[in-house]
Amino acid sequence: MESHRHPSERPLPPISVYLYVGAILIIVTAVEVAAFYLDVPSYVLIPILIVLSLMKFVLVVMFFMHLRYDHKIFSSVFILGLVLALGITLGLITLFDNFDVGNPPVAAAPTPIPTITLATPAIPGGGVDPNLPAGAQAFLNRGCNGCHVIEGLPGAVGVVGPDLTGLAGRAGDRVPGLSAEEYVRQSVEAPQDFLVEGYDNLMLPLRDTIGDEEFESLVEYLLTLR
Repeated sequence: MESHRHPSERPLPPISVYLYVGAILIIVTAVEVAAFYLDVPSYVLIPILIVLSLMKFVLVVMFFMHLRYDHKIFSSVFILGLVLALGITLGLITLFDNFDVGNPPVAAAPTPIPTITLATPAIPGGGVDPNLPAGAQAFLNRGCNGCHVIEGLPGAVGVVGPDLTGLAGRAGDRVPGLSAEEYVRQSVEAPQDFLVEGYDNLMLPLRDTIGDEEFESLVEYLLTLR
């Protein structure tokens, strides 16, 4: 069957033309990559990259998409869209002054993480007041005051743990079957067993880090908080 070609269409070029165009595209791409990695000022690099990108785009559309051999109306639509897209791109670049190609992006400032200051009663020479009960000293020395509040104990101003003021008066009612002393002991030994509503499991077990005498004094002190 004889093929019919529209009068406005041109015959397709030989395959050698496609090979030449492909070679040009490779060379232009290599120049783009080289220009990007060279120490070229942004105001020079931007126009170079735009021109080379347009050149590749036009070559691909003209030959590999056969626009050069189609009706002229298609070329008109293509040129109109290309000019419009180029104008919008250049307008946005100018508007936002974004000519920093190749420069590392500005890192967002990290959100500061609140820290807990372990406040202890100030005495001459620093440290914990030796006149406090042994259990209160253990409470402060172990940093419990950074998480818990105890009214009347200087430095016990924590905000992330439950208020221990009056603990002994309510400990016996917290878990059925456990006395106040049993509840306090287990809360220190395995704090994850009894979580107070509204607070996360942030406390680390203390029993393995303190001696028997210090542990007993801490429990005894907590049982005086009525």
